[in-house]
Order: sequence, then structure tokens, then C-alpha cells
Amino acid sequence: MKNYLILLSAILLIAYSCADEVNDPSDTVTELWPLEVGNEWTYHVFIEKSSDKGNLIATDTMFLKVWNKVIMDGEDWYLMSPRADDSEYRWKNSEQGFWRAEEDNGVIHKSLMFKYPTKVGDKSLLYDGENDYEEIVTKSIGINIDVFAKTYKCIKYQFNSHQYEDVYIAPGLGLVYQKSTTYIALSQTPPDTAWVIMKLAEYQLK
Repeated sequence: MKNYLILLSAILLIAYSCADEVNDPSDTVTELWPLEVGNEWTYHVFIEKSSDKGNLIATDTMFLKVWNKVIMDGEDWYLMSPRADDSEYRWKNSEQGFWRAEEDNGVIHKSLMFKYPTKVGDKSLLYDGENDYEEIVTKSIGINIDVFAKTYKCIKYQFNSHQYEDVYIAPGLGLVYQKSTTYIALSQTPPDTAWVIMKLAEYQLK
């Protein structure tokens, strides 16, 4: 779920001229993840194992697009997903940060997913179905992330509830890099860990 959020297996030909660095998170960027209809992002997906550290195995390409805007409880929310017919989540920005809404058994649950503006140590709770919640913590601010010969200044958020997942977001651009723990093989010596890694390859912002 989170991998296209995101995250979540939340991803085109680049039509937007992106600079080598985006805005510093301390700058006055009003939206953490811009949700203008038509915005789109493409991510390359890799698998890495601790037993073969540094060897990234390409597995997939993930596409995300903001398809349309809907009014919910008098507020503007946006459908952002790989496909136009995927309506599981709705998203929005506010003065508090980046929100996700989902329906569970006829009830709409709205969660502040990523606090923004934020400071190290800030925490939020993301509804994850069946009255379950994930804790998300701001781990660092202004960290440089290099992907495909470009450098982005990001905020690092970490999911802590079920599995460790590190998410790096450049304010005003969106998700840049994500690393999710998929399994830890305790039967091996030393234990082998596998991660799914998503890297921003291309984007187009309106």
C-alpha cells in the first residue's frame, strides 16, 4: 500500500526541467507533495540484500499521477495513484502537512501522514486499516539524496510500526527515494535482510 504513497508499491518522459537541487526544506515551500492535477512521477524499483550489499537488482518501474480533484467534507482532495481507476486513497496538503484519507467499512479515516513544516522527532499516526495505525517519525531535515546523477534536498520520514521504511521527500517535488525492509531471514548466519528501493527517475509538474 505505502509503496505508491506513498507507500506507499507506490511510479515518464521528463517534460519538466528539474534543477540539480530542489528547495531546502527550511525554505517557504507551501506544499510537501504538489497535487496539481496532471502532475506525474516515475520511479525505478530495485531489490537489495545485505548478503550482496551494493548490488541493486532492477525489478520494476512505478508510475504515479494526480488524476483528478474531488470534494470531500467541503475540502479539496486528490486522487493520486498508478491508475485512474484506483480510488483506494485520497490525498491533500494543509498547513499541518500531507494527509491521506481511506474508507474502511463505510467510515472515512483521515490521517496526517507527514508533518510539514516539521522538526526532527515529530510524530504522526497513519491509519492502516482495521483500526491499526503506523507511527511515522521525522528523522532528519535537509539531507542530500543523490539519485540518477541529481541531488535533492529532502526530509527523511520513517515508518516504525510494522517494518522499518525510510521515505525521503523533497518539499515542492514529492517522493524522491524510499527504502522498505521486506524480510529478515533469521535462519541464516548472519541474518540476511532484503530491501525494496524506489528511486525517482523522471517527473512532470504543472
